[in-house]
Amino acid sequence: MLFNGTHFILTKNENNIAVLDFISPARLMSKAVITELHSLLDGLALEENIKGLVVTSSSDNFAYGADINEFTPLFKGGAGDHLAYTHAAYNKLEDLPFPTITIIKGHCYGGGAEFALSTDFRIGTPTLSVGFPEVKIGILPGMGGTTRMPRLVGLDTSLSWLTSGRNFKADKALKDGFVNGIVDTEHSMAAAIDMINECTDGKRDYQVVRAAKTGKLPLSAYELQMSIAIAKGMIGKAAGPNYPAPMTIVDIIEQSAKLTREDALKNEITGVVERLINTGHSAAMCHVYLADLGIKSKTKKLAGEKTTECAVIGAGIMGGGIAHTNATKGIRVPLKDINQAGLDLGLSTAVNLLEKPVKRGKLNFSKAATALNNIIPTLTNESLKNSDMVIEAVVEDPKVKSIVLKQCEDAAMDNAIIASNTSTISITQLAKSLTRPENFIGIHFFNPVNKMPLVEVIRGKQTSEETVKRAVAYVQQIGKTPIVINDCAGFFVNRILTPYMRAYSNLLAKGADFVFVEKTMKKYGMPMGPAELIDVVGLDTSAHVLELMSQNYSHMPLPENNIVQALVENSLLGQKNGEGFYTWSTDRRGRPVKTLNNKAMELIKPTGKLELTEEEIINALLLPMMFEAKRALNEGIIASEEDADLAMIYGTGFPPFRGGLVYEMNKKEPGQIEQEANDIATLLADEITYTVPEIRA
Repeated sequence: MLFNGTHFILTKNENNIAVLDFISPARLMSKAVITELHSLLDGLALEENIKGLVVTSSSDNFAYGADINEFTPLFKGGAGDHLAYTHAAYNKLEDLPFPTITIIKGHCYGGGAEFALSTDFRIGTPTLSVGFPEVKIGILPGMGGTTRMPRLVGLDTSLSWLTSGRNFKADKALKDGFVNGIVDTEHSMAAAIDMINECTDGKRDYQVVRAAKTGKLPLSAYELQMSIAIAKGMIGKAAGPNYPAPMTIVDIIEQSAKLTREDALKNEITGVVERLINTGHSAAMCHVYLADLGIKSKTKKLAGEKTTECAVIGAGIMGGGIAHTNATKGIRVPLKDINQAGLDLGLSTAVNLLEKPVKRGKLNFSKAATALNNIIPTLTNESLKNSDMVIEAVVEDPKVKSIVLKQCEDAAMDNAIIASNTSTISITQLAKSLTRPENFIGIHFFNPVNKMPLVEVIRGKQTSEETVKRAVAYVQQIGKTPIVINDCAGFFVNRILTPYMRAYSNLLAKGADFVFVEKTMKKYGMPMGPAELIDVVGLDTSAHVLELMSQNYSHMPLPENNIVQALVENSLLGQKNGEGFYTWSTDRRGRPVKTLNNKAMELIKPTGKLELTEEEIINALLLPMMFEAKRALNEGIIASEEDADLAMIYGTGFPPFRGGLVYEMNKKEPGQIEQEANDIATLLADEITYTVPEIRA
């Protein structure tokens, strides 16, 4: 044995071929792993009579990439030094005085894929899944990825792989040249040894491969510019200015095309540190990524039994969307309504949602037909007797819901979970009509159900932990992200959005420029301006939420000039009836098209003209949301700041590159929030909206 460490074991076989086994349980290219790699490679370079090196792993997966938990402190300083240290280790591997080959089983991502790139050749097994996900956390493949990939697989292929963050299976990895062959796991070591022997016998020239990976890109200036221009055009349209990592990858590859390895790697470090980490976006997106991992881990531990049949009561657009989501995951769905017209609407919603991906070639007809067959329309409660989950999705009226929920409980099996898709009504209040309140819970979907990843799981005062576990398991089963919320009016997302809508109504009433406000919030990173958001939600729904929240929270009184209600009273309901702040239509592809609605503009009737800067608009609209999120955290309505950030990102489209609402608030210096709130309160003569809660609690 040549080396026996915590993360690697290095041995030599009878034919003088060294075998490096990556045994690290975490499968991560952490600082400790890189340090150990340095040490063993220094020793290996001094060994005599070594014919070649095979890098492998006893595990079913090769490497998951860098340890993202180490990123946060590195973002605060030291990232450049760490990358240079990693480059030096990978260069030692690449420069060994004999041929090298990596056997890749299972997952091989990020820094692990860059580790494999440092050897001369790679053999994959059929289980291979490889990719460079760094762009998803706002950085680039900085452990040699932007340097070695273009020189190994070509410019266009590397741009596609590195800027997309996608994972690729064995056949694609072979076709694109990332691996030199695909071999069954049991034969992979023999195949690797054969390749080493081919090199030593002169049948395979590994030095040619090294020269290509360490030299300049073999492209003319014209070829380089053509590929780069096409990539920039596509990425500029897809990523936009708020996600600079993909474009930085293109720039770094372009700038390094005529450089040799050493200078190209320095360029890589510059791209990571100066162009990405120093903007703060990388740290923010890393925070979101870790928060998502935390939610997945927490809910995996919390999850209970899976659902086999889920009845949906109320076959409107929302009910049809819930039915569709269940059916596509193989869950049988009795879809019940009180009349045929309601059933027809729910079924047509589900059919339309299935037809679109079929027409686009993303879903085959057979799977769509199977999903549709999982939906069983009914006008009676008889079909509920076999459902282990019953979701009520009727009109947002507590009296109606209480009656329907009791009927569901009476018709369902004794241990069935009865859930309400209410968006605002207290689960504890609705439970009063039920005989078994311990089996009752809130499962709040967001519209459109098929696209929105968040589902709030609301625990009432009498909801049992077993019910919470089964609800969480169900939400995971249908491919959504569950966040458990303790009961309160509006739950979490709607409670946080209400101050946003109130503040917006007040801005318009005081004469803020409508178009400028919309543009400012989209420039900030919101998927749509506040007026468009209210239109999409529905002005009647928004007016109802404003009314309900004003009854439950003294610091959320109705706006003095309730513009949302004024529009509703004039039959402007938003996207649902084609008229709101905007007039809505569809283009030839069925996509929504909006134009400013003059009728709505006339109804606003501002008291004056309010000139605001972009910063003042952002503070006026976001500070009330931040304050309400902090109040909800202080009350224990939501478990953690990370949960709160994900809820706003997944439930409202809050920009991920900002890290989340609470993350954005926590970036502010002590005293800054109080000063900003005081300035806005004075400017708008509105102390209630900008009352600062206990921020540091």
